[in-house]
Amino acid sequence: MEVVVPSCYVDGNTRALQALLVPGIATMIFPYKMKELFESSPGWMRSKLGGIPVLSIVGLLTTISFAYIGYLAISNSLIVTLTSYGAVIALGVIVGCVVIYYASKSYHKRQGLDTELAFKEIPPV
Repeated sequence: MEVVVPSCYVDGNTRALQALLVPGIATMIFPYKMKELFESSPGWMRSKLGGIPVLSIVGLLTTISFAYIGYLAISNSLIVTLTSYGAVIALGVIVGCVVIYYASKSYHKRQGLDTELAFKEIPPV
């Protein structure tokens, strides 16, 4: 029996794949495209492995990983089919993120750091 996947799920998966691949590619080319900014980065970001910036290697691994995940999601219609189990997982991720945000906010407030200040100022260029 063939599972028919509504186009909205495939479209959503394609958009998510694009959103994950673009930062990986940008991370790969950043040290070469923005040399001055890369050279002014903290020391650990400027480190190289075999003459290749570690940042580019991380970007390559990110791109390959997300491309593979995207391939699996697009090639297997059961992955993108909405199920109650999938909805519970998605809701759990959202709730988990909210819990982590408020836990972090509370922790940093006890340390004397007001995290709300980060949202009140435009970062420098």
